[in-house]
Amino acid sequence: MKAARLNHSPGEAPLTLHELCAIFRPIPIALRCEIKAGADGLPYPGLADRVIDVLSTEGMLERTVFSSFLLEVAAALRPSLWLVSPPVLRQVGPTEVIALAQTRGIAEIAVKVDLADAPLAGMVQAAGLAFGVYGAHSAAQIDHALALGAKVMTTDRPRLALERRQNFPNVAVSDVHARI
Repeated sequence: MKAARLNHSPGEAPLTLHELCAIFRPIPIALRCEIKAGADGLPYPGLADRVIDVLSTEGMLERTVFSSFLLEVAAALRPSLWLVSPPVLRQVGPTEVIALAQTRGIAEIAVKVDLADAPLAGMVQAAGLAFGVYGAHSAAQIDHALALGAKVMTTDRPRLALERRQNFPNVAVSDVHARI
């Protein structure tokens, strides 16, 4: 991983989870940790357990919110955010997505920013769930997320998101989740 380079950075390598914990430990910001699926769409065997072990060792487990596109992974980890893929949102529909999240104890859902709109955000929030977006990388997408009042925004460009947030003084996005 240290050979990889982050998009929209001056050539920086990704941080290890230990390095990220060292940055977050002294500041009062929750850590958001996405548990990814493998290329086959299935969970990496043992990944969630290894992540939990590191977070526990680093004293960050209680300050971490987990996210995943995998419903069962999101449901197994607490607290969690379910990242709803465009095909799931289209095939299952917003009402059933909300019901699935509620029955599995998931408190937050996020959809691709280009599919997010005010009626969907309203449905999610009316159901008592937090609403977020992912894939907000351009200024227009970030502005759209902020205008919707998304609680969580995942972006490859956190500096741009923080700059754009200044244009929305009445909107309080609680988490800008930098994908690293």
